[in-house]
Amino acid sequence: MARRKSKRMALCGVMGSLMVTAMLLGDVIPLATFCAPMLAGLLLVPIAQEYGNRMAFVLYLAVGALSLLVSTDPEMSFCFLFMAGPYPMIRNKLGRIRPRLLGWGAKLLYFVVMLCLMYGSLEMLFPTVAGLGEMGTAALAAFGVLGILTFLAYDSLLFSFSVAYRIKLRPRLKQFL
Repeated sequence: MARRKSKRMALCGVMGSLMVTAMLLGDVIPLATFCAPMLAGLLLVPIAQEYGNRMAFVLYLAVGALSLLVSTDPEMSFCFLFMAGPYPMIRNKLGRIRPRLLGWGAKLLYFVVMLCLMYGSLEMLFPTVAGLGEMGTAALAAFGVLGILTFLAYDSLLFSFSVAYRIKLRPRLKQFL
């Protein structure tokens, strides 16, 4: 029993450090404001599949708090906290909604609500960072459309990674887990 707990803590520690590293990589590469949180969220998939959403949620909160403390880009940290971090844990529940079109609608509604909450919080806490008031209506609409396309790509990447992890990686790592 103690050995199983130590393996779980070790895997969570390694994944957490990789997630924080991915978030710090977003500080180094300016265009990675949205890619780095998605990469960090992608690393929650093995934790959720091996130990459940509860452990993945604890790791998400720890990495989110660390990214707020360590990162110099609050927009990137908020992107992880509001959208990219919790989504791998609720993606399967939203995907089970039938009919399938309604499930996709629920996923897009999640994204739009979280995007509004994220930028609302960012505008309230860091008014100079968000800069949404300076954008025109057309630029804001283009930003929203690009965000939806990015979110759909993230959803597809999460599906592909979770299947690849379950089929390819998990059997090879089973001796260590």
